[in-house]
Amino acid sequence: MQNRQHLQTVNENKRLKKLLLILLFEGCFLIGYTQLFIGTVYDQQLQEPIANALVRIEGSSICSYTNASGEFSFSLNQFIEAVNQETIPSLQFQHSSIVYLNAQPAQIRLINLSGKTLQQAGGKQIEMNLIGLPNGIYLLFIDQNDKKSVLKVRYQNREISSNPTSFYLQQQYHLVLEKENYQTGYFLLEEKGEHRFNLLQAKTYNEDYLESMNQPDDFRSIETKPLNPFFGEVTSVKFLYEITTGKIFYINAKIHRAHSYFAMDVLNYPKNNEWFNQEQYRNNANRLYYPGTIDYFRATGKYVVQFFASDDISCKAIETVYTKIVESTFLDNELYYYANSLRTQGCTNLPSISSETLFSGQNYQCLNPEEGYGYLRKVDFEQLAENHPGRHDIVVLNGIPVDVPVVAGIITSEFQTPLSHINVLSMNRKTPNMALRDAWNNERLNGLFNKLVYLNTNFENFEIREASLDEALSFWETREPNSPAILSPDLLTKDLIDASDLSADRINVVGGKAANFGELTHISSSSGAIPLPEGAFAIPFYYYHQHLLKNGLDTTLTVMLEDKTFYTDVAIRQQKLEELRTEIMNAPIDNQLLKMVEDKMNQNGEIRCRFRSSTNAEDIEGFNGAGLYDSKTGIVDDEEKSVADAIREVWASLWNYQAFEERDFFRIDQKTVAMGILVHRSFPTESANGVLITKNIYRDGLPAYTINSQFDEISVVNPTEGWFPEQVLYYTFSSAQSNPIDFIAYSNVPWYNGQTVLTNTEYQVLYQTCNSIQNHYYKLGIYNALDIEFKIDKDANGIRKLYIKQCRTFND
Repeated sequence: MQNRQHLQTVNENKRLKKLLLILLFEGCFLIGYTQLFIGTVYDQQLQEPIANALVRIEGSSICSYTNASGEFSFSLNQFIEAVNQETIPSLQFQHSSIVYLNAQPAQIRLINLSGKTLQQAGGKQIEMNLIGLPNGIYLLFIDQNDKKSVLKVRYQNREISSNPTSFYLQQQYHLVLEKENYQTGYFLLEEKGEHRFNLLQAKTYNEDYLESMNQPDDFRSIETKPLNPFFGEVTSVKFLYEITTGKIFYINAKIHRAHSYFAMDVLNYPKNNEWFNQEQYRNNANRLYYPGTIDYFRATGKYVVQFFASDDISCKAIETVYTKIVESTFLDNELYYYANSLRTQGCTNLPSISSETLFSGQNYQCLNPEEGYGYLRKVDFEQLAENHPGRHDIVVLNGIPVDVPVVAGIITSEFQTPLSHINVLSMNRKTPNMALRDAWNNERLNGLFNKLVYLNTNFENFEIREASLDEALSFWETREPNSPAILSPDLLTKDLIDASDLSADRINVVGGKAANFGELTHISSSSGAIPLPEGAFAIPFYYYHQHLLKNGLDTTLTVMLEDKTFYTDVAIRQQKLEELRTEIMNAPIDNQLLKMVEDKMNQNGEIRCRFRSSTNAEDIEGFNGAGLYDSKTGIVDDEEKSVADAIREVWASLWNYQAFEERDFFRIDQKTVAMGILVHRSFPTESANGVLITKNIYRDGLPAYTINSQFDEISVVNPTEGWFPEQVLYYTFSSAQSNPIDFIAYSNVPWYNGQTVLTNTEYQVLYQTCNSIQNHYYKLGIYNALDIEFKIDKDANGIRKLYIKQCRTFND
């Protein structure tokens, strides 16, 4: 943090010194000195002048047209005066005072020509009295409404004066050149002098396809969104390679949205879309084409050729198509190949690119495409809890924290795991979540901090702008939960309950996690029963409630929830919740319950178990609750990880600060929440863990399961910084044996040397298992996609086995 602040100070001092040199030696902004900006506009291909081209300065009213020789000119003094009239309309000079009055606050700083700050002030009403100031020339820095300017002022005999053209503009402006049948040109507005500008002709691409792409303009004119927008700031061009003729067709996506439609409409392919998909992605006697895409990654300037994951295309055929693309485009030495399937990873004769390189080169990642309003706050992720962001804040974080409270949006400077708890909660809240590697110093964000903004994220890019309070209030009123939810926990059912005796309709007895786990025991897949952790049982709400009653903590809870300051003061709320958790953990546990649990563990042959939170405000339809509560390991006759401590710590986590805030946002009556516990054997030797969503979270209409997995105990839901998981789309439009697996990204854990986290067979078994679970829930009348957590365990003989750890509805 100190290094960043030091660097900012150094850069500011450099800019100040440069400005002082301009004022002292170049004389560029002396009052009355006219600066001419002269330019000539040419056709880039013909190198002939362009007449009647519109010339304008972005962000101002200054505009002109080129003459018959393509020439234009304007006075920079005129531009500076026009812009600064808009920049600080309320700055006045009254004898020996500088006065600023405006509804928009400003920061003003007066310095001398040696760079020393003499006075500074901020606000909506500012008056600087200069009496006693020596006669001379001074600089006035003005930072107002995201615009930064410097005014040269003269103080002489208690009178201060200036000239509008004495401004030095710190922000950059662009010269915009427009002409019919030409692409609009954007050029950085430089200092006075003569300049030459070239414009590209804008081709009118009404053709169905191009046979070649000779310049980036050709690519842009027929590009479209990629099939699956895994990466941000990516565009795509579809192509068909005709096998018999060796011709390649670069498809105009503005006319033909799919390879199959182009083949039918233009190349007279005699069959329908379904037959195209059956024949043209598999090696057979009727195969005529090799379909594929070229993706352009704007952040890195890289072009990458890909084929659909299910395509049976050989390495030799890929090399043939690749060579044809290089020969017929401007992409010589700039084209890479990405292997998105295990089968084509062996195509090593091509300049390949890894998913890690693609990820590391990207600046923007959309996790949850949504819109929202909030106050943009820059917060150090390690100090997030101390800064108390509110539900109407959009937080910009310089890392990824374990927990993020209810906020209006999230922007992190580190890329996230798509199925992490942070993103699943964002999906549930319907709030935007994105990553921007340069977020801490991004030009689009600077100037908007601590202001009310509108943020809209999509897979290609994001929009952010200053917003009015009226539009934000209207949005919050319509989008945020406004109906209270009163839960009905069963506090009478006693005794431990085997998982096989539970079902999804018993959430009011044991909570969502345990109830859904019990439902899994009643499902069979084609390979048998759903593989679940052994020795599973549940501790119902009754024992949590009795723990409060016997120790007088029910009164503590009631007093806390009825205290008005508890809701109005964040610090007090955090303190009271922490005190309650401490009391729950320190209160003596019922010995009879403890004996029942330990006897059950011994009976099941599992003396080391995982005690997992299971509330009536978690894993339920409309409220996901991912990561809000704690799970603990308890071992019989172990003092460090005792069963008693595990139970009490899970109970106490019901009152985690983040959990309370999340429930409060969704208007859940806090007096009606209760904590049960799901108990089953732990996994000290797991080989992999992961999350599966039974839908394609990137694109509707292309059925697939979205899977994130990672090696060993490196968490997917709470990922370690820097470790990216294996990200897969398992397509579900045919049987499991033939379903393609699209590897969006491979795990970057270095000591596994590029291995995949799951094998192809394990992916098939996982799909079959989760498909059986989804079909079972359909029969229960639950039509949401499911959020399923799994593990791959390894026994003493090194045999790997899949376990389903958890199932909840996915509230997208």
